[in-house]
Amino acid sequence: MTITVKECAQQIIAGLPDDVTWDEIQYRLYIKEMIDEAEAEIAAGNVVSHDEVEKHLAMELKGLGAEIWKDESVADYIQKERESWDV
Repeated sequence: MTITVKECAQQIIAGLPDDVTWDEIQYRLYIKEMIDEAEAEIAAGNVVSHDEVEKHLAMELKGLGAEIWKDESVADYIQKERESWDV
């Protein structure tokens, strides 16, 4: 049997302590909504494989920070960073 959104919210709130804050109630309801939306996306087949995510991230991160290393060796940069920690 499917419960309504109102019934679900009532169950979530009923399970919280008496001294719960408004922020905590809102947060719990928000998390439940996000989980429900994610489950619906999965059920609809709107998913990306772990391998695809890794490939996409690798392409996005490729060259990231290149301006930091420009005209400087990695060893020199690391040495400067280590020296800055001793301040």
